[in-house]
Amino acid sequence: MRSFSSRSAFVAAFVPVTWLVALALASPGAEAGGVDPRGPAVAATTVLLGALVVRRRRRLGTVLAATGWFGALALGAPTLLTRPTLTLALLVGVSALVFIVWRWRSTAAPIGPALGTAPPPPTLVGPGSARFAFVASVLCCLLAAVAPIDHHALALAGAGASLAYAAVLWAVAFAQAPRSLVDKVALGIGGVLALGVVALAAASQLGSALALGAVLAVFGAVYPLRDGGDDDGGTPLWVEVIAHHPARLLVVTFALLCAGGAVLLWLPLSSTAEGGISFIDAAFTSTSAVCVTGLIVLDTPTAFTGYGQGVLLLLIQVGGLGIMTFSTAAFAMLGRRLTLSHERAVAELLGGDDRTRLVDVLRQTLRVTFGLEAVGALWLAACFWLSGDTLLMAVWRGVFTSISAFCNAGFALQSASLIPYQHSGAVLHAVAALIVAGGLSPAAIVALPQLTRGRRLTLRMKMVFSMTATLLVGGFVLLLALEWNVSLAGMSLADKLNNAWFQSATLRTAGFNSVGMQALSPASITLMIFLMFIGGSPGGTAGGIKTTTAFVVFMPIVTAIRGRQEVTAFGREIPRETVYRAAAIAVLGMLTVAFALVALQVTQAIPMDVALFEVVSAIGTVGLTIGATPKLDFVGKVIIMLCMFLGRVGPLTAFLLLSEQHSESSWHLPEEDVPVG
Repeated sequence: MRSFSSRSAFVAAFVPVTWLVALALASPGAEAGGVDPRGPAVAATTVLLGALVVRRRRRLGTVLAATGWFGALALGAPTLLTRPTLTLALLVGVSALVFIVWRWRSTAAPIGPALGTAPPPPTLVGPGSARFAFVASVLCCLLAAVAPIDHHALALAGAGASLAYAAVLWAVAFAQAPRSLVDKVALGIGGVLALGVVALAAASQLGSALALGAVLAVFGAVYPLRDGGDDDGGTPLWVEVIAHHPARLLVVTFALLCAGGAVLLWLPLSSTAEGGISFIDAAFTSTSAVCVTGLIVLDTPTAFTGYGQGVLLLLIQVGGLGIMTFSTAAFAMLGRRLTLSHERAVAELLGGDDRTRLVDVLRQTLRVTFGLEAVGALWLAACFWLSGDTLLMAVWRGVFTSISAFCNAGFALQSASLIPYQHSGAVLHAVAALIVAGGLSPAAIVALPQLTRGRRLTLRMKMVFSMTATLLVGGFVLLLALEWNVSLAGMSLADKLNNAWFQSATLRTAGFNSVGMQALSPASITLMIFLMFIGGSPGGTAGGIKTTTAFVVFMPIVTAIRGRQEVTAFGREIPRETVYRAAAIAVLGMLTVAFALVALQVTQAIPMDVALFEVVSAIGTVGLTIGATPKLDFVGKVIIMLCMFLGRVGPLTAFLLLSEQHSESSWHLPEEDVPVG
């Protein structure tokens, strides 16, 4: 039985893309005589050979395709050496393509009749590969619109050829089985949009072509084409891949929220600058808000209008609680049931131990969150009003600061954060209380009365309360001692105590500061890095590796010192699987810090200690900086954005992935002792 796989179609769809990219990269460095077309042709041919053999020889086909793609980049080495941003984007894109081809799980579409069955209708590819080809053709159009080459007409011809190829694939896909009127209308809309991109590119309307191409790419990638012949079609493939996998669902929801917030902040309506802010600044600010970090490249009160500040507040609230929390609330209000994977993801996000009480835990979370935020907003509004603000401004600042503090976001409507209120104990302690409450998680807040009444707590809550108290008190004492005659010099005793306590609390990934960060001593910076890396507690709005992870990682040290085999705490034995997961999360966090630090040092002219503080602050979603954020260029902003995103979704995603691994074997290998230390 002969067959043609969708993986082959996917690789083949990028043949014209490879040729165009190689041609575009080679053109700027060419002499007046023109570009030698043999290099781009060889790269495209190599990719085509990979597409032909990848069906039968996956490794060989992947190697050929990768050789063609990286060869296209090598042809443009003189250009790429002068454009590090473009180089980084292309390397990431090509690496992603190679990974997709290698891990593709394709189902072959039979061409001939199978033995003992009626001959199926002729088919070449499935809708999935057609959709990928459609997106590839859009990339060709965008390249034709923005590529700095003299062969503009040649690039347009390549884009048109790719569009034609995609049209054939879509036509074959729709011919496989009857399609609904909606599908046919959607195909027509896609064709019209594609023609619009080509027309705008030909007319040199580059900005309009880019915008329309982005819409077309999203449409082609997301529209739910279905592989089956039923009219209902079942669930789209992309929904199956994402919605039924908790870790992917978590990552995708946060990524979509970051992207949506970036578009809203990019609008001229959101900023005070004429024509709006740059998209990279909008994306950085959106990511910082969604990931409740607080690192900023623009001054929030002066760079954004009231509408932009409202968008930021919405992103902070949704990002702090998690978009899955709100989706679960919507499902509960509509009376619909959740999938088991969705229940599991939300339970881990909220810190609940019993999935049967998920809706009750959700209601409890929303009540605690909105209740504490409302109380904090009223208290802070009164403090700001008494400090001289008008009533409306005091109320707005109170609401914004309260939500930002509880969500551990660190955004403030004062250019100097809370430094103007470093002598106001009412403001500092109110914000600190909101920070601690948000970092504890609503489940821990509800369990607080049990602690005061002497009732029995779960092991999880005992870890949370003990680690939180230790870090808060320890940070307070050490910062007070280290900064007594440094950043706290000149303050009264009460102000020194208030500010030291506030700085200890804000290091729980909040991002506010009441003293100048550049005035801190080196020892305090080192202490802050340690506290920021640990972060808050599971189920809360804080980041970091979490207090329970740090506790579990620390306990084997105590166990080894005592000469015991079992890891115990508070009269309970901690399972080895939990110890392994905690160690894995901690090590992954340190490796992420190391890789991000190296990337920042390679691309930015920033001292090592400043870069390390910035990376840990971003990965811990803290939002404090000692001067690195304003110095970041485009690449630096992208690196810190990735750090913030990984810091927000990384620990929980890692836990979900690790908890799914249940590989048990009946075989036991012989043991052998290894000297360590």
